[in-house]
Amino acid sequence: MFGSENGKHIWSIDNAHKKSVTSIQLSKNLKFLCSGGEEGDVRVWEMKSRQMISHLKEHWGKITNIYLYDDDIHLVSSSRDKTILLWDLKNEKRISSNQQRMGGINNFDVTPDQKLVISTGQDRKITYWDLNQPRPIRLLTSNENPKLADECNALCISHDGHLFATGGTNQVVRIWDVREGKVLGVGYGHSDSVTCLAFSHDDKQVVSTGLDGSILLWNIF
Repeated sequence: MFGSENGKHIWSIDNAHKKSVTSIQLSKNLKFLCSGGEEGDVRVWEMKSRQMISHLKEHWGKITNIYLYDDDIHLVSSSRDKTILLWDLKNEKRISSNQQRMGGINNFDVTPDQKLVISTGQDRKITYWDLNQPRPIRLLTSNENPKLADECNALCISHDGHLFATGGTNQVVRIWDVREGKVLGVGYGHSDSVTCLAFSHDDKQVVSTGLDGSILLWNIF
């Protein structure tokens, strides 16, 4: 943890995972944080003491993303083992498991109403999930031209839930309509794979990062 104003180091948790830490999420009440590791573990840490208070182990592949619901009880994790798991942190148990047919899951995000999960992965598709149902409810190709479909590394849903952005190996940022599942805009600027995306709070801009070492700011409207 670092101070946001001066960048000064405040504290750290050494050896939080056996291998690298691949994902992290703060609770809404700021009393604990959750982390995912390369070895497939999901761990929960108390902020004040920095002690591990829960260890969730069902994934066998690298954790690619974790998302904590507003109730600070339910957590979603995705992995290169092809699965998305929904956890009950209070009872320390898995509630549901969703598995895609081919390839690991690279990233996902959850709509603001927390009813829909949209993921992307090594299968070069975009998948809509209702975690109460075992199978996907919708599949999209990651490119308008299926022959040029790329592996997306990043996916982010807008704060109003109307749009989502993707980016990956084709070095392109795409803006999609969530309901229609159609591409609304394409941004060219990166010279290597896109690694991360985020919407501004007013949803009028998207920030992207890439393996080319650049951070790009895109105007949507």
